[in-house]
Amino acid sequence: MPGVLDPATMIWLLPVTGGFATGVGLGLIYFLGLWATIRQLAQRQHTGLWMMTSLVLRLGLVLTGFYFLMGTAGWQGLLAALLGFSLVRLILTRWLRPISRANGKQT
Repeated sequence: MPGVLDPATMIWLLPVTGGFATGVGLGLIYFLGLWATIRQLAQRQHTGLWMMTSLVLRLGLVLTGFYFLMGTAGWQGLLAALLGFSLVRLILTRWLRPISRANGKQT
């Protein structure tokens, strides 16, 4: 029957799609967290401590997510997650352009 995947393909496809979705979620958490951290720097008194705390929290969360994903989805899921994570970075760096101080518009 056309259009129906066999069980072997489904068993391989599930960890890959789940890994990709997890990578996208982790990428959104990491890079939007970074964006929010940088936007808060002007209002913070101890900017170095603020950046370091944010880095440790974001990295801890993302590395824990990748660690658990590796245990459940294997290397294929991890590879798909890294692809999703990188894709989020690419999209967000194009979408969240730097704001020019001169005119207040995105460049």
